[in-house]
Amino acid sequence: MIKRFVADSYFEALLKAQAELGEDAVVVTSRTFKDTKWGGIYSREMVELTAMAAKAQPASTRPARSAPLRPVPAEELHLDPVTFTPAPVPPPRPPAPPSPPPSPSTLRPATKPLPGCSPAPCRPRPHIPSGTGRQAHTIRSIQTGEDDPHPQAAPSQPETDLLHEDRVAKLLDAILNTRGNRGGKGSAAAPETLVGPEMRNSATFQHFTQKLEEIVTLLNDMQKKTHQALQATPSLLPGMQFLRERLEAIEMPPHVLDDLFVCLTRDFPLAVQRDPKLVQEEFTRCLARKLRFLEEPVSETGPRPQVHILFGPTGVGKTTTIAKLAATFSLDVVKRQSVALVTTDTFRIGATGQLAQYAQLIEAALEIAYTPEDIPELLDRFKAKDIILVDTAGRCQKEEQELKELKRFIDRFPCSTRYLVLSATTKYSDMVENVSRFGKVGFNHLIFTKIDETNSVGPLLALLLETSASLAYITYGQQVPVDFQNAKLDFFLQRLFP
Repeated sequence: MIKRFVADSYFEALLKAQAELGEDAVVVTSRTFKDTKWGGIYSREMVELTAMAAKAQPASTRPARSAPLRPVPAEELHLDPVTFTPAPVPPPRPPAPPSPPPSPSTLRPATKPLPGCSPAPCRPRPHIPSGTGRQAHTIRSIQTGEDDPHPQAAPSQPETDLLHEDRVAKLLDAILNTRGNRGGKGSAAAPETLVGPEMRNSATFQHFTQKLEEIVTLLNDMQKKTHQALQATPSLLPGMQFLRERLEAIEMPPHVLDDLFVCLTRDFPLAVQRDPKLVQEEFTRCLARKLRFLEEPVSETGPRPQVHILFGPTGVGKTTTIAKLAATFSLDVVKRQSVALVTTDTFRIGATGQLAQYAQLIEAALEIAYTPEDIPELLDRFKAKDIILVDTAGRCQKEEQELKELKRFIDRFPCSTRYLVLSATTKYSDMVENVSRFGKVGFNHLIFTKIDETNSVGPLLALLLETSASLAYITYGQQVPVDFQNAKLDFFLQRLFP
């Protein structure tokens, strides 16, 4: 039988082993290690001993146990030192006359020594202080009293160590309170005696700060994972699970997906939720009700000319889209329309020249509006045209002054149809911001460009569901006018259910 024993010292561990395995216990291995507390700040040295019981002997040959399981402490007496002071030497006295020999009756009998003891010279009797009692040596210290010796705990810490430990505990409480109330109205600051420069630069303070940072990081991760687990969709039926996987595949934003499924789970019957095919059909009908598309880009009736204005952020492809629209209207064999182009983009280098080349290819007139006051004259000049397409300079959605200037240009075109042009590669949160900011200018429909440069249409679908905006056109590529089409529901269904 092999067992492991841990004690403060090798001797105590050996006593434990002998007490349990017998005095003949054999020590197999021993090692010294540190028992740490408070994250490794305080530690003490311990001894680990592995012992095994000796081979059992017959009862007839086994020696009788006459000694105790642990050594009997020795007794020791504390003797007061004896100081001998030499007596003063008296002056010599004259010799006394000889006295007669004593009679036998006056002689005192000599003390008879005890049996087994030899007579010894007389010695001074040691002085034992009262209350001292018997003193015994133990492993740790000297015990006083009449009771049997017993092992003692480690000696108490010095007063300075206790004071340091108390300061560390107060410092830890102050750091926790400060972090817990950070930014609050009643945040409590740590006492100056605890957070002074000397304490901040100490190794103990730095160690506690590092440990607290690790704890805060772990707590934040646990909170995040817990929140995700709580927000996770509960077990869905097969049909709903199929639909969720398809929407995640096109990278629909998670918060929009969660809100959508709350409504779908409530509205779809259970029989539909169990069947993926029925869920697909029901969701198609749901999208047909929620999404809005521009069915007739150009009305055959109504006043002429019809004005179409394109605006939006910089770099989304407004000029190329204007060219595609102009080619689509002017080159249509069945419904051929006369087209005129107007541009207000006098900021971007080469923008006017690029649009002029497109106008020359489709045999369309082109004019430049430098100020809002030029627009009425241009409209009067193009009053015989069927369609006027207006290209504008790209504007930053965060610049209020630029948006106001854009609105002054657009408002000079009466009865116009306004399109907000967005790139399909734009981040979803930025697209939502563009819709909100350019909404102050006012638009009727959306146009998504650069569809060929992204693999996900989930953000586009989410934007239409969240804003209820109408989608007019979808463009992809640089070829004019082939990389251009009217927006329809099939565009999303083909990518959602391939």
